[in-house]
Amino acid sequence: MKVLLIGSADSIWIKKIIELTFIPFGDDVTVYTDSNTAYADYYRSNNIKIIMQKPGKSPFSTLLLNFRHMLKKYDLVHVHYVTSLAATLGMINSVFSRRFVLTFWGSDLFRVEKAKKPVRLALNFCSAVTMSTAEMRDRFRKDYGRSFDRKLKRAVFGVNGFDTLRSVSPDKTALRKKYGIPENKTVVSVGYSCKKEHQHLPVLSAIRDLPEELRSGIHILLRMTYGCSDKSYPDKVKKAVSETGCTYSIYESFLSDEDTAELTLLTDIFIHAQVTDAKSATLCEHLYARCFVLNPSWIKYSDFENRVFYQEYDSFEQLKGMLADVLRSLSDEDIQKRLAANTAAICKLCSWDSFIPQWRAVYTGKKLSRRR
Repeated sequence: MKVLLIGSADSIWIKKIIELTFIPFGDDVTVYTDSNTAYADYYRSNNIKIIMQKPGKSPFSTLLLNFRHMLKKYDLVHVHYVTSLAATLGMINSVFSRRFVLTFWGSDLFRVEKAKKPVRLALNFCSAVTMSTAEMRDRFRKDYGRSFDRKLKRAVFGVNGFDTLRSVSPDKTALRKKYGIPENKTVVSVGYSCKKEHQHLPVLSAIRDLPEELRSGIHILLRMTYGCSDKSYPDKVKKAVSETGCTYSIYESFLSDEDTAELTLLTDIFIHAQVTDAKSATLCEHLYARCFVLNPSWIKYSDFENRVFYQEYDSFEQLKGMLADVLRSLSDEDIQKRLAANTAAICKLCSWDSFIPQWRAVYTGKKLSRRR
């Protein structure tokens, strides 16, 4: 199958889609992208062709310069992360191709104020529209109506970090020593990037307002290695965390997959507070690692209901009280049993092996029972 992907080659999700749902089937893959640095060696070694949007050229000019790629008559044109531009480029290519798929990632729905006319036009031409959650489907219908329901398909991104979590040492004593975290403190992780949408400031304010006897037993862990669009934001977070009265670690430089997995295993409580989210892989990894997850009620994971143990808060004031309760009860035997059960449950719900057949069905229009 000849495939054209339109999306960022530097995204780990694009790499994983290629690695797990195309390469094992012998597909011929080309990626149209505006950047190709993070995984260039991987693509080169696996014969993945890259069409680069040239600096100083508009995407449409670049497309015309690469017209010969369009004439290949792709079996599949697949847009990942549906912007007006990406949808339009995919639609143009689809004229010459057999199948055209649009895949929404989450923020391309939730953080868009209103339906986009170019996207609506592309929806009329596409073969299928994929999204990973019921909440995304509901938002799509709100913006674009129900006339495209027959095209809606569920195709889920698996969680990439489970294998790495299994491969690193689970010895928390050694890991605490490695990362300079006091042995007698509860590690509370807040968010996982430098994006202000993670709402570090109100979370840290809630921690600051806890009783001193609880704050003195907390070590806050902040991963702020990417996503910083506001240069002043990291300083605001540093000031806020310094005012909590807790010890803390802030990571701003690159973390390897192994480093990230070790910090996840070190975490006792993970506080998720994003404004919107489709399905956070990092949240899933913390559930897998038996962390106690506190998730905002404005982000729903319907797939997890009655299957995975975590707690929801409605406001940052409620978060403060809930966090205090969790800190006092974290070592209870029943709590620990429920956290331990999350590992198998979340693996079943979120592993790539569960979802590859979904993607292949979308690509081909029919379900494949197994990989070739």
